Amino acid sequence: MVRSRLCLPKLESPPATLLEFLSTHFRHIPEITWRDRMARGLVTNSSGLPLREDTPYSRGLTVFYVREVPFEPASSETETILYQDDEILVADKPHGMPVTPAGDHVAR
Repeated sequence: MVRSRLCLPKLESPPATLLEFLSTHFRHIPEITWRDRMARGLVTNSSGLPLREDTPYSRGLTVFYVREVPFEPASSETETILYQDDEILVADKPHGMPVTPAGDHVAR
């Protein structure tokens, strides 16, 4: 999962709710997806408190949301684990192997 943030802008005609804004701002993400993320607590304010479907739109509110990676292509490369114990893992990864989802790997 990848966490992103968005500061709600000043709008001439703001929507009534955060859900309405997210659904129109990110048109490629179905409203049902936002509802699901909110139900699972994956949309929060800056204090980490979950935001709900009926949260009023509030200019300046910073919204944190989780972008999920439903499918990530397998890498053709393999890392080498150099050391591992209960607290640390040291690995040598090949150049070009992604370590965080990015680009085509992430769905907003």
